[in-house]
Amino acid sequence: MRIAVQGCAHGELDAIYATIRAAAATRGGAPPPDLLLCCGDFQCTRDAADLATVAVPARYARVTSFSKYHSGAATAPVLTVFVGGNHEASAVLAALPLGGWVAPNIYYLGVAGGVTVGGLRLGGLSGICKDGDYRRPRSEVLPYSPSHLRSVYHVREEDVKALLATYRVDGVGGGVSGRGGGGSGGGGGGGAAVGGGARQRLDVFMSHDWPAGVTAWGDADRLVRCKPFFRDEVARGALGSAPGGVLLAALRPRYWFAGHLHVKFTALVPHPPAVGDKGGVYGGAGGGGGGSGDGDGGAGATPAAGTGTPAAPPSPLTTRFLALDKVLPNRDFLQLLDIPTEGGASPPSFAPTPATATAADAAGDGAPPPAPPPPVAPLTITRDPAWLAVLAAGRVAAPPSAVAAMVARLAAAGVPLAPPPLSSVALRRGGGRGRSGWASPAPTGGCC
Repeated sequence: MRIAVQGCAHGELDAIYATIRAAAATRGGAPPPDLLLCCGDFQCTRDAADLATVAVPARYARVTSFSKYHSGAATAPVLTVFVGGNHEASAVLAALPLGGWVAPNIYYLGVAGGVTVGGLRLGGLSGICKDGDYRRPRSEVLPYSPSHLRSVYHVREEDVKALLATYRVDGVGGGVSGRGGGGSGGGGGGGAAVGGGARQRLDVFMSHDWPAGVTAWGDADRLVRCKPFFRDEVARGALGSAPGGVLLAALRPRYWFAGHLHVKFTALVPHPPAVGDKGGVYGGAGGGGGGSGDGDGGAGATPAAGTGTPAAPPSPLTTRFLALDKVLPNRDFLQLLDIPTEGGASPPSFAPTPATATAADAAGDGAPPPAPPPPVAPLTITRDPAWLAVLAAGRVAAPPSAVAAMVARLAAAGVPLAPPPLSSVALRRGGGRGRSGWASPAPTGGCC
């Protein structure tokens, strides 16, 4: 699947979509991406009333180009999925804690969660972490006080626990504080799903803030040259979110995308073998993808055929980390990537026929021209039933039977796992408010 990754959006949707079109043109007219992932500070302000819920200095408060996409005056040309940051229209996002459509073809992932998009397994966490609010329940209500205007986008421990209970593959249980302890459980059964099945790691994880410790695996010297005021935090390994560091070590996604710090940074993060992994998949069950160029797992060390001696050890499991800038001229704010999806479900080749070639040239002497590739169905967002089952269980690990029961309950109620597409007409009839288009089960243990 071809995807575009955007750092901080800051409501500049017109500029982002124009950049995507320009990037496709420079690649010889290659088709545009199938999916756009935005890493926070989306600023989906619909009108002037939303500005009262955006935590920005007054000189930066403005209704962004998102308002056109919400009203129907413009339509997002590519399916867009985003997580929240620390500069958001918080009233819009707070109404969709489990995620949902904020405009046609633009989907908010929620305060945390997991979905599948065309075979791509995608997880994410919104906001930034502040220690003082990390263990507090969510209590913000409109109209926001000055304190709540900021705490509303702070990461909560209960959401980190739920992500660990659903997606961790490192084989370790325990605390989720990111400070060497604290918090209970949330281990989710370690490197294998509860009940014995293999747990496959996520393809992509999105966040706004960087996971703490990631700078050790990239060009930290260049980062400090670009952002000298990060020097002390980089030296202490403290730049970024501590709970994000816990999630990186436990979830081990193939890719992790982030924004927030307004600079491009890449890293290749290696992961040790999962706890309890004795010759199985290196890095935990579901290390997945074996033998791919990005170090996606592979079999454990086993005797070579006919020799009785151990074969070479497998390549270590890795996460490719990418952080991007905000939308400004001559800044690295957007990147195009091709990511193989489950079952090889990828669109046809992106290599176009050269503009100077005729149909006969492409087909050969006298041969009929090749048939055009079959049309690619629009991508569908499907909520992960395992994530929903963990929420319903109070953010603790849910066995496969609970996941199956969740799916059956939703089916009996006529509720699809895929939120129905949202139209601008539906938005207008709903009083201009965004909606999920999906009746979510009421989770126990507090609202996510």
